[in-house]
Amino acid sequence: MSTVNVTLGEVAASLALIAVAIAVSFWRRAELEQDIAVAVLRSFLQLTAVGYVIQAIFDTDSLWLVGALLVGMVSFGTWTARGRAKAVPAAAGSIFLALSVAVIATAALRARSHFKDQ
Repeated sequence: MSTVNVTLGEVAASLALIAVAIAVSFWRRAELEQDIAVAVLRSFLQLTAVGYVIQAIFDTDSLWLVGALLVGMVSFGTWTARGRAKAVPAAAGSIFLALSVAVIATAALRARSHFKDQ
């Protein structure tokens, strides 16, 4: 399994963009500085935890667990997007279909590249 190495410069660039967002909030008196800081910390913790879970699932080499992960991600994505699109009638079906097509297309491209390399 390959890993992703994030350099200190890339982390600094990300933090610089966050600083810009906080500075703009302060400059425009939007009073969002604390919300932005909490969101940054929360997203860091959530992405780290999810990354470890996904890594553990991939390390099992179980196609069933990977499939369950993808179904879970599509389902959770559908539920989250549907909650944000309450004014759109019958949006859940379209959202689920769009996310499913995206997952299938991505998996097919990855499988194609995997088998092409062998």
